[in-house]
Amino acid sequence: MKVEVWSDFSCPFCYIGVHNFYLAMDTFNDEFKRSEQLIFKSYELSPDAPFTNDRSYYEVLADKYDVPLDRAKAMTDNAKKIATEAGLTLNFDKAIAVSTSIAHRLITWVQNHHPDKTRDLAMRIFKAYFEDGLNIADDQVLSGFMTELNISNITLPEILTDMKISQSMTVDKVEAQSFEIRSVPFFVINRADAVAGAQTPMKFYELMIQIDRGITQ
Repeated sequence: MKVEVWSDFSCPFCYIGVHNFYLAMDTFNDEFKRSEQLIFKSYELSPDAPFTNDRSYYEVLADKYDVPLDRAKAMTDNAKKIATEAGLTLNFDKAIAVSTSIAHRLITWVQNHHPDKTRDLAMRIFKAYFEDGLNIADDQVLSGFMTELNISNITLPEILTDMKISQSMTVDKVEAQSFEIRSVPFFVINRADAVAGAQTPMKFYELMIQIDRGITQ
């Protein structure tokens, strides 16, 4: 079963959705003695976002949707509620709204060369953005994650200049257009079935069961 997700590290519902999918996948793999993996595909919600930003997450959100600041703050309430139900914390007061392009390049490279570390890295980046208030466009922050994961056979600058990674991200963008993806997270299974949004672990699990039965029958 090939499971791909188009997501962005600045998207709270991607954090929730990926977290919930991993829970469902763990249950599925344990129950059926499988080793399914989640493949990350890059999708930048704000490709023009800066690499440093002194403005608050709420100010950026207010500008994006052309709403007052208090309305922008209220817009985050639903995400915080859903995150809490999923066992996650979203701290929008600390979140730094910056470019996610470097983070996408890093996860793409790690996925290609150290697939066993992909999950830990992805969740670390999400947590850094939404809980720790770290700048995930900062080279030192991302290099620190590489150190945490014992990735020492390459440096971040080398990853940033790897043309194969650039090509992979271009393919991700083209495929997103072919799937007519307008919002993330967007999960595609076996290039045939898709589900959008931060579904519950149970819904993800039931979907995997249904698709697997259809394949094996």
